[in-house]
Amino acid sequence: MEPIKFLMTDTGAGCTAACKAALEAKGVEVHVCEKNGAAALDALPGALGYLVPVTLILSALFTAGYLFPPVISAFFPGHDTEGLDLSPIREPAGIVVPLVIFAAICGLMGLFPNGVLSVMQSIAGAIA
Repeated sequence: MEPIKFLMTDTGAGCTAACKAALEAKGVEVHVCEKNGAAALDALPGALGYLVPVTLILSALFTAGYLFPPVISAFFPGHDTEGLDLSPIREPAGIVVPLVIFAAICGLMGLFPNGVLSVMQSIAGAIA
């Protein structure tokens, strides 16, 4: 039986070496390429280097085509709108305020992650 082949990008000396050693211990053949999308595609055998990006692009186009009609019908209602109430809908503050607070917290955590990371590391250290 042919061994499983695994292609991974270099994510740093320690992490890459640990992952490669763990996979090879399970009998998986590991090929590490540099952290570069073109190099990763060049490492794929044969036509897969072309087939993978074409498949991803087609998937993105099909997804956009699938999601396009609801967007058009929602934002551009068309000609048959006489008699319909098309006034803007106002959500109550009890719905909007928590969402704004959550978005602000997410933005701050993304900009300043060190405080959150130190709390998470202390929790992980206490569990382990």
